[in-house]
Amino acid sequence: NRQIPVSVLFQDVRSPAEYEVSHLQGAVRIDPETTDVDHLVKDLGLAGSMDKTVVCYCTAGYHGSEMAEKLRRSLTQGSEQEGPGSLKVYNLEGGLVKWANESKPMVDRLGQATNLVHPYNNMWAYLVKPEFRAPL
Repeated sequence: NRQIPVSVLFQDVRSPAEYEVSHLQGAVRIDPETTDVDHLVKDLGLAGSMDKTVVCYCTAGYHGSEMAEKLRRSLTQGSEQEGPGSLKVYNLEGGLVKWANESKPMVDRLGQATNLVHPYNNMWAYLVKPEFRAPL
């Protein structure tokens, strides 16, 4: 069982109901509707932090991608482009759907291992393998 380095921060960009079903261990939930990204950067201690990697994710990738872009813009305002030693921000490709479908580890609201993922809605539920799909 591999340990994720402390320098990787997972940002779960989903609703509380989705987060309670499953999330990546140690992830911090961020409201997908967050507009004050500069305040968020400060709250998460990301400003001036060059030794961390931020990975945003959501159910399928859309909100995670949006948040990763917002964070990148906020962190690079008034500074040079990304370079060696700069904080890196990524979106988890395929979101938690892909993660679950590949049987990777997740935890529920109690921190217990789970293989279920909240599918967001009935349409997106078809992206999740039936054995990993939590009821809506």
